[in-house]
Amino acid sequence: MKILLLFFILLFFLSCVEEKKISISGKVVKIGVMAPLSGVYKRFGLQSLDGLLASNKIYPYLENGDKIIFEIIDTNSTSSGAKNALNTLIKNNSKIILSFSVSNNMLSLKEEIQKIDIPIIATLATDNDITNLGNNVYQVCMSNKTQTLVASHYIIDEKFLTNVAVLYTKKSHYSSSLANDFKSYFVNLGGNIKFFKNISSISTNNINKILNSDIDFVYLIADAKSSIEIIEKIHKIDKNIEILGSDGLLSYSLQPHINVAMVLEGVYVVEHYAKPTRNDKKMKLLQSFLMDKSLYGSSYTFLAYDGYKLLIDSLNICKDAISDRCINVVLENSDVVEGIYGNFSMIDAKVKREVYVDKIINSQLHKEIITY
Repeated sequence: MKILLLFFILLFFLSCVEEKKISISGKVVKIGVMAPLSGVYKRFGLQSLDGLLASNKIYPYLENGDKIIFEIIDTNSTSSGAKNALNTLIKNNSKIILSFSVSNNMLSLKEEIQKIDIPIIATLATDNDITNLGNNVYQVCMSNKTQTLVASHYIIDEKFLTNVAVLYTKKSHYSSSLANDFKSYFVNLGGNIKFFKNISSISTNNINKILNSDIDFVYLIADAKSSIEIIEKIHKIDKNIEILGSDGLLSYSLQPHINVAMVLEGVYVVEHYAKPTRNDKKMKLLQSFLMDKSLYGSSYTFLAYDGYKLLIDSLNICKDAISDRCINVVLENSDVVEGIYGNFSMIDAKVKREVYVDKIINSQLHKEIITY
């Protein structure tokens, strides 16, 4: 009985520590946000922004009572828009910048980034060279290299398959660079890429040719619209062929359209998250903010949460002595950060987190395996 009583006292103490009250200081810390809120990547930016604003409602203040506020600049999904956004945020003295820009737009900022020390946390840019843009850039999402490793080993080591068709979009920097990384690594593992095709040139006849050539698996690296069209063509010919999609496929497809859900049913994806297992107050609160926008399954919103949580933890460590040097040192190799789905850390400015191979079931990501 005494042991049980001590157990409940300990639980109460821990809950009090976690929910300790913050004395409001009346000061603000301005965080710059550059996001594609219009243009071709609009959906990426809007879902990320929803995740960020929801996260800010959970953690509106630092431990010292300073309030987090945002200056949000639309990049228009272009490189020139990203440059304008970055220069505006620099001019307006943002302490840290959160970037929801995709890889090609981030890579175009190298000259500007190398002139500043302001920390930039990139949540969506997956290119392997993102952290080489400068000593102040930090990558919260998995890199193309990580996705390549996960996809290759999943196909060969988990599915025991070797003959693969890789379908990608040549005009997309993300798609083509990921496809080339995969091709090199998969072949080195002993895999056989029987088709390596730009999907803009793929017709139903091409699909027939591919599926009649003893392939075991399709690795589809494309945006949602193109992926859905290709998946429909494949399944009309062979409903049993297995397809692995790239990260963000479900997020980009999220819309109240039954046909989309039906097409993606059973497709595998390499992802940052799976169906949530956490059921604590913070997860429930975040979900309540996002459910009205049908973003329950959006990895973009959760990456925004993790980026914001990394930012909050770093600012709390630096406390009142906020400086670019302090923040950059902390972000470079952070302690464990409690993300929305699980813990992660930063090593040499790149995220170290669990990566999932998920299966899409009823428009949700269901865990198949976990790997690093």
